[in-house]
Amino acid sequence: MTWQFTSEVLVVLLTAATALIFGIISLRWWKTPGIIFFSAMMIAIGGWALFAGLEAAAIPITLKIFSAKVQFVKVAFIAAFWFLLIVQYTHQEKKLSNWWVFVLMVIPFLSIYMAASEGSHHWLWGTITPLSNTPGAPLEYTQAWWSSISTAYFTLLFFVGVFILIRRILTTPKSMSWKSLLFLLGIIPPLLSNLVYQTGLLPINNIQILVMAGVCTSGVIYFWGIYYFQTLEYASLSRDVIIDNMNEGVIVLDCQDRIYNINATALHMLGLEQRAVKKKTLSDIIAIWPGIADTFRVPHDFETEVRINGDAPKTLNIRTTNLKDKDGRPTGRMVVWRDITQYRQVEATLRDSEARFKALFQSAPDAIIITDRNSRIVLVNNQTITLFGYSMQELLGNSIEVVIPERFREAYYKYQRAFVDEIDTRPGISLPLAGVRKNNREIPIEIALSPIKIPSGLIFTNIIRDLTIRKEAEEQLRLQSVALESAANGIMITDRNGNIQWANPAYTRISGYTVEEVIGKNPRIQRSGMVAQDVYSNLWRTILSGNVWHGELINRKKDGSIIIEEQTIAPVKDTSGQINHFIAIKQDITERKHAEEVLSKRSEQIGTLNRVMRLLSSTLDLSKVLDMILHEIQQVIPYDSASVWLCKDDSMEIIAAHGFSNPDSVIGTSYSLSSKDNPNAQVIRLRMPIIEGDLLSTYTGSKEMQSRIKNRGWMGVPMIIGDRVTGMLAFDKNVPNFYTQEQSQFALAFASQAAIAIENARLYSDAQKELAERVEAEKKLLQLQKELEEQAIRDSLTGLYNRRFLDETLARELSRAERDKYSVSVVMLDLDHFKTFNDTYGHDVGDMMLKQLGKLLSSHVRAGDIACRFGGEEFVVVMPKASLTVARQRANDWRSKFETQVLIHEGEVLSATLSAGVAVYPLHGTSSDEIVRKADQAMYAAKAAGRNQVHTAQ
Repeated sequence: MTWQFTSEVLVVLLTAATALIFGIISLRWWKTPGIIFFSAMMIAIGGWALFAGLEAAAIPITLKIFSAKVQFVKVAFIAAFWFLLIVQYTHQEKKLSNWWVFVLMVIPFLSIYMAASEGSHHWLWGTITPLSNTPGAPLEYTQAWWSSISTAYFTLLFFVGVFILIRRILTTPKSMSWKSLLFLLGIIPPLLSNLVYQTGLLPINNIQILVMAGVCTSGVIYFWGIYYFQTLEYASLSRDVIIDNMNEGVIVLDCQDRIYNINATALHMLGLEQRAVKKKTLSDIIAIWPGIADTFRVPHDFETEVRINGDAPKTLNIRTTNLKDKDGRPTGRMVVWRDITQYRQVEATLRDSEARFKALFQSAPDAIIITDRNSRIVLVNNQTITLFGYSMQELLGNSIEVVIPERFREAYYKYQRAFVDEIDTRPGISLPLAGVRKNNREIPIEIALSPIKIPSGLIFTNIIRDLTIRKEAEEQLRLQSVALESAANGIMITDRNGNIQWANPAYTRISGYTVEEVIGKNPRIQRSGMVAQDVYSNLWRTILSGNVWHGELINRKKDGSIIIEEQTIAPVKDTSGQINHFIAIKQDITERKHAEEVLSKRSEQIGTLNRVMRLLSSTLDLSKVLDMILHEIQQVIPYDSASVWLCKDDSMEIIAAHGFSNPDSVIGTSYSLSSKDNPNAQVIRLRMPIIEGDLLSTYTGSKEMQSRIKNRGWMGVPMIIGDRVTGMLAFDKNVPNFYTQEQSQFALAFASQAAIAIENARLYSDAQKELAERVEAEKKLLQLQKELEEQAIRDSLTGLYNRRFLDETLARELSRAERDKYSVSVVMLDLDHFKTFNDTYGHDVGDMMLKQLGKLLSSHVRAGDIACRFGGEEFVVVMPKASLTVARQRANDWRSKFETQVLIHEGEVLSATLSAGVAVYPLHGTSSDEIVRKADQAMYAAKAAGRNQVHTAQ
């Protein structure tokens, strides 16, 4: 048979089953700290007991040895699991790194190898000997070196675990140390049984007693402590861990204020160690904080500032709470304090940050609108109010659509949705559109949208920039660019070294080069070599000093032709004040220079003409005038001989000559104006200068004429006054092709002056008489003009001013009154029953009555007043600077005086009355039409009231 189950074996197997049951049941609460190690330990103990029983029951030696090997391995794991249980119970697991756990499990796992390979090396047992020859007799094992190591490992772990438990008991309050004492008590039976087993104090066949003592006693104690006293209860352990690792200082006091428990943070804050607080009261340990001890005695929350270990002052939040048992009886107090220095500093920093944010937010140059996800406005800055014209109350809670025109809203929301869809990846892009102010005026704006995630949801920051100034600047730049491109002057921009970077079309037109040909080139490509080097040196010295150079340069066009340019070169500085570009503006003045040369000659000629004019005007003696003409013209137009011709009826005659061998024989020579071949007659007929290059070639067919010609070059110039040709000047030169068109033009101007001088001398007396007649005629004309002007503004019947004059004058008078702040009174007068008067006595008598009223007004108005006949029997008097009272009084005076005046007609005495209305500027109106209308209404009111009275406008 293989097995022999004795009562001792059954007891051992029962013990093994008990341990295994404890281990398996414990797994139900596997989340409780330490339970896994406790369960593993109990299962290992159960396995040890199981195979110890199997070893005792087995008859074959091989089964006994196998069971012994398994027991050996189990013992190694029991020690490791028990040690890990103690470490986790005492909260020392943080000190036990993964590396140390690995080292801790090396021996158990090597023991598996040693047991499995024992047959090849015998490192576990040196010898294995049955104690008797009886089948199934127990075996005696002689320990080898690995068994000694395993035993030492087992013993070391148990002693280290015992040390940890003892230290725990000594460093924790009494209320908690009993749990550690229970763990310590639980390992005493296994230690004693192992000691007995190792020393052999009992026979080997009583192994079951040792197992029972070690396993049952230890298992019952641990199981009883864990599940009855909750030594490994999760909340209790976690509470201890949490309190010990809290950042707040925690002190638990009993009813006598003695320290019951204190965590590591409190010890650190107080600068104390755990052993220093044993049997101490609260007053003992907080003596370092004088003045606040009493505040710990009353349950409440408060803040105070203390110094800890001489450090900088710290702000503490202290909370004291009374502790009671389940029956409500006081058991002590708990004091918790928290260092809130950093929190308060953060609060202060946040307040400062918020203040800075508000300052930056409100002083931002751009409008900023913060909206929620529904586009409702939740915050705006001051610039928003300024830009859009709304008040803060009008904007908050309103939709952002209030500042976005309807046609741009779809674009805005599309822009917003793009940000929401790609909130973490979409870069910030500005959206140009238009905004609308409160007054419905649209302005160009640019919106930069930034979505922000906050705990309450998504908000949007809308940074709105007013583009009005920028758009205006862009438009101005565009216009300037167009102006530069279309400018008539050539413009080019160079870098600091003079290399061309830009040129306008006018530059290419002036220089002959295309833009592509000059970009990157230096303007020296146009140098002609006709400008002194000093000019260029002065140019560069001027512009490099930051000043503008202005001058003229002679350059060469692309085709090689010479061009004179007027240039202005200005330096352009960057923001640091350094010159980085030059702008050159050039104008082609070649034609102007040529014109100036011509003008200079003309100026000389005009000077000569002026001088000649003064000389010719200095005398009215005809002979002197003729001599001056021939002498002065020779200074400008050289000649060998010259003559002055005058027209007489249908012929022309020489009246003066110079340079001829016998001038007297030439004077009096005449030609018919109808002569076709005579160039002199042609000048008169054509009324223009004629130049003959060579007279010999002109008269080739007439030998008689050729024999008489003494000179070759000839020029004839007509003397013209107005549209009448009075004569001509003839010039002879013994050089062919001598005279030019330019000389002929000057001679023509000279001839005009000569003609005037001759005419003046000849007609001087007639001119004097004509002048006297003209002066007399001008006087008569002025007198007639004055009479016409007077008739235009006067009434022909009464002699008073007419309505046209009133319309012009009253408007001007009211403008002066508005400027100088004075009143103007207007009186409207109308004859009563004048139509009846006319029908009865005739219009002639009516006109006499109107004249009589006109005479009355003319003689009784002030110097500055204006009396006018308004039309028919209506009269108006304008009285500047007259008050309503004065105007009414004056109107009454006129009314009463007119009432007393009579008119004798055919022996009958006739009289009439008048009604008047008074209006005053600005009381009754501010325009001339309004004042006259109010006065007219007042006058009709007077008629309606019975006539012959004065009424004031309402």
